[in-house]
Amino acid sequence: MSDPGALTMFDRFTQQAKDVTVLAREEAVELRRNHIGTEHLLLGLLKQGTGIAAGVLGSLGLDHGTVRAEVVRTGGRGRWRFRTYLPFSPDARKSLEQTLYESLQVRHDFIDTEHLLLGLLHEDHGAALPVLRGLGVSPELVREQVHGVWAHLSKQIQEQAHGRAG
Repeated sequence: MSDPGALTMFDRFTQQAKDVTVLAREEAVELRRNHIGTEHLLLGLLKQGTGIAAGVLGSLGLDHGTVRAEVVRTGGRGRWRFRTYLPFSPDARKSLEQTLYESLQVRHDFIDTEHLLLGLLHEDHGAALPVLRGLGVSPELVREQVHGVWAHLSKQIQEQAHGRAG
């Protein structure tokens, strides 16, 4: 068995989290940006649609179209022309690094969509948080919702384990 500490951050990504980064890249290209920013990661989370993050954002009244309109309103479209390589912005890199901390803090050995969402909730990490705030969603509420989902899932797992043992 390999040492979990030896894994890189991206090795910990679930397939859903990997899909989000691909979708974020697509969003950045469509918006003619020369980098993948935190706002594109937020859009990728919504476009992915099946993860905990999309569920939480949806429960808060957010959908891809509404958030994309706010991203365009606040940041506009770029003038950049597509190239093969599209890097993460420094803020997006910080946000992605924060996902590892968010995962480890709750003792998860993986990074999924909800960890990506939590990584976007820091003041100094780009445009995603101002977009959420512009739509009336506070980072505290998002964090509370994610932790609520985790608590519910944990309770279900405990009940299933108890049912098997009894």
